[in-house]
Amino acid sequence: MHAPDRRRERPGPTGEGFTVIHSVWAIGSLLLSVGLLLFGHGIHLTLLPLVAEARGWSAGTNAMTTSAYFLGFGAGCLIVPRWLLRIGHIRVFGVLVAVATASLLALILAPSSWQWLALRFFYGIAISGIYLTVESWLNAETQARFRGAVLAVYAFVTLIAMFGAQLLLQGVRYDAGSLLTLAAICLSLAALPIGLTRRQAPRVVASPHFRLDALLNAANLPAVAAGALAGTFWALAPVYTARLGFDGQETARYMAAVVGGGMLAVYPLGWLSDKLGRAQVLAGLGFAGLLATLVYLIVAGRGEAPVVLYGLAFGAFTMPLYALCVALANDNASGHDFVEIGSIMIMANALGMVLGPLVAGALLSGRTPAVLPWFWAGAFAVLGIVATLARRPVGAGEPPGETAAFELVPRTVPEALVIDPRSDEPAETRDVDAAETGGAEATTPGVAVTAEGSVARDDAAVGSGTVPGDNGETPNAGESGPAPAPMRDKR
Repeated sequence: MHAPDRRRERPGPTGEGFTVIHSVWAIGSLLLSVGLLLFGHGIHLTLLPLVAEARGWSAGTNAMTTSAYFLGFGAGCLIVPRWLLRIGHIRVFGVLVAVATASLLALILAPSSWQWLALRFFYGIAISGIYLTVESWLNAETQARFRGAVLAVYAFVTLIAMFGAQLLLQGVRYDAGSLLTLAAICLSLAALPIGLTRRQAPRVVASPHFRLDALLNAANLPAVAAGALAGTFWALAPVYTARLGFDGQETARYMAAVVGGGMLAVYPLGWLSDKLGRAQVLAGLGFAGLLATLVYLIVAGRGEAPVVLYGLAFGAFTMPLYALCVALANDNASGHDFVEIGSIMIMANALGMVLGPLVAGALLSGRTPAVLPWFWAGAFAVLGIVATLARRPVGAGEPPGETAAFELVPRTVPEALVIDPRSDEPAETRDVDAAETGGAEATTPGVAVTAEGSVARDDAAVGSGTVPGDNGETPNAGESGPAPAPMRDKR
């Protein structure tokens, strides 16, 4: 007879605050993976335009390579969910980390811009899939009532990691090969917390499904304009500062100022949008960004201080735009439509991130560096105009006070929208087909698909060590009970 486990009898801390901390602590390995991933990714985003500029490539060619990355990222949102359902999360995650690392290292050796186009496209697919895998786990590990807190922590980790990457770049005299190798090392290390986890892989993946006419709807223009601003920043801002005479450290300081400005402004602007309305705040950011850019172009000089100060303002006006666009879409959608409409926002934003650098790069080629801020001024003006046309009272069409509060949504993949507490997707849309399982629930031991569209864990099942293998593989029935019924993605 085994002695009773006394540890289970000890009362632990209780209360809402402790439970939230426990929920965040439970996903610590996932957040560590995200932090390492984004740290290496942030190095890559700033460094590659500088490498291309040092090779003498035109701004248009430089922008094309970044657009190829964003195109791959959007493609990954569509194709990787199918891989996850067929192969399994852990295996797909390992493959994607290998592809991302190899693509990044191959960029050092590839002398041709055409090779860069292909490598950055595949890198974009890999990064998109890695995001999707991690966010699937976050959704599976998060109780519905704590999704807001977990989403906020996750989004903040992404910002901190990107900011830290810029701090590193400004603290060292960069050698492109060494820093890209460091970025690849960070991507590889990001696989360790996931690869060594004992938690079962999630079975539900948010796969965006929408019509082309829905993507091309005029209501998505604010997200397209926001994507154009973000895409041209990551593609051409390092080129702009390099052509102003900045070295690598000064360029990294400017990039850090932009990311830092966004970190400081995103929550206050979110709170303001709860009070005034999303479209009003979006329009205000558009016209404020236009004014700040014109002042910078007309009044300010070209020394480092004015450029960095403008970077702070630019970050404050651009970094919160995507989350505000998602919030605006949510205000116009019922709860069970949120993931689908949010996925459309992601694709509209990606469309802007692909097209924006192509247009700005073509304009900047062979011309003065000031063309880029003038492009930003035009994009801010478009944002202000289209957001003004989309204005409506807060909660219009809904009972007063029913508009969901602002949530900071990371600019990643649709699975982040499932974690969002504003998502209220019915259980029947979460890929459960009881008819195919003889009436049995199509869930895995320890995981239940809830009516809120989240995946709730059965702590007893998880704590017992009965954890099915990845890719639908389970231990022998005699060891852990019957194998779970298969789950089919009907989207």
